[in-house]
Amino acid sequence: MTARATRRRLAALAVLSFVWAFPAWALEVPFLSGRVNDLAGMVPAEVAARIDSKLAAYEAKTGAQVVP
Repeated sequence: MTARATRRRLAALAVLSFVWAFPAWALEVPFLSGRVNDLAGMVPAEVAARIDSKLAAYEAKTGAQVVP
């Protein structure tokens, strides 16, 4: 086995170990209460309202929703 193949196997093992140790289902996902969810309180209310209205108009026009 070449050194490159060994590094790839070790990298794959490291990734699998991380995924095994921290499964996605263990993460707590906050409840989505609207189009704009500022749980950190960093977005001013008027900015959040403006973003919400633009997202609502986009959804009404295209049927698509935007999730960052």
